Amino acid sequence: MIKKTLFVPLAGSLLSLACAQAIAAPSPYSSFIVFGDSLSDAGQFADPGGPAGATQRFTNRTGPVYLDGSGEVRSANSTQLLGAKLGFSDNQLAASTSATRASEGLPDGNNWAVGGYRTDQILDSITTTSTAGSRSRPGYLVANDFRADPNALYYLSGGGNDFLQGRVTSLDQANAAAGRLVDSVQTLQQAGARYIMVWLLPDIGLTPAINGSPLQGFTSQLSAQFNTELVRQLQTVDAEVIPLNIPVLLKESFANPAQFGLATDQNLTATCFSGNGCTENARYGIHSATPDPSKLIYNDSVHPTEAGQRLIADYAYSLLAAPWEITLLPEMAQGTLRAHQDELRNQWQADWENWQGVGQWRAIVAAGGQHQDFDSQRSGASADGNGFNLN
Repeated sequence: MIKKTLFVPLAGSLLSLACAQAIAAPSPYSSFIVFGDSLSDAGQFADPGGPAGATQRFTNRTGPVYLDGSGEVRSANSTQLLGAKLGFSDNQLAASTSATRASEGLPDGNNWAVGGYRTDQILDSITTTSTAGSRSRPGYLVANDFRADPNALYYLSGGGNDFLQGRVTSLDQANAAAGRLVDSVQTLQQAGARYIMVWLLPDIGLTPAINGSPLQGFTSQLSAQFNTELVRQLQTVDAEVIPLNIPVLLKESFANPAQFGLATDQNLTATCFSGNGCTENARYGIHSATPDPSKLIYNDSVHPTEAGQRLIADYAYSLLAAPWEITLLPEMAQGTLRAHQDELRNQWQADWENWQGVGQWRAIVAAGGQHQDFDSQRSGASADGNGFNLN
């Protein structure tokens, strides 16, 4: 069950785990199943500005041109990046209700998130019907005899569209929206789900859509209330709920952009890459002389760039991978011990047939380096690394 201590603001050391992680196999999760809105949508809709058969994701194109009609597809979002780190295939991570994929004979994936979905529609995609554009199909539990795979990792994000569509204009409405998202979590748990990762809502007042406007302060207050109620209700769910503290992740990114490879001399909360619904960044925006979405957090007024998507995916993976990596600490320590033992053995071998006398002493100063290369494991992260020692 979720613990209150999980919501303490993240330390920089925790986020540093997101830097260079080894890729793990899908075990212990049998599948990765996503519900939510455009922040997690893997491509439910056709991409009219992309190549034939491409689907829409709410982030920038891959570059270097970045414009519609350039032949470039949309960059992967955080759910696709996280799923790939966990070892799942592109088909498994694909959209669940894509008319484009269906027309090409491609299988439906496990990502049920749909751009524009509110919290009530997220619940519908679980319990009744999933609708994406011109296509509808039975919701996740309906299609699975109302049984949730107990060994799957479930991933939920939502609430932003309740705000953007005018459904949250008071503290009570913020509480109600949070409760609807918890309804989805509770429904999955009651159907058998055990591992559920849930977004805390980003501070919508800091998005380019609202930032700097008269609504910024009150919108930030409503966002905070949504999260307070979300945390309170999630504590009642009898499952391993893994919270993603996205507001603090973004706060740390804005406070120390260099640590995350972002631009240090730009306003990251008031400008965006595409200029869609917000002020395009003059230096790194899509129409600038040096377009570079990797330097900015926002692609448009509310959606992340590829850099923002990767930050979220790396953070989520660090929470999942940390226990696997911690179990490898004894092996890593043993590797260091072996390096010291090897140096002593070298000294003894140098004495072959000219042994050091009893009671005699000698001084030894020896430096060394090692590359630890442990065999890969199906159920955990790698412990490969470089080390140096002084004996």
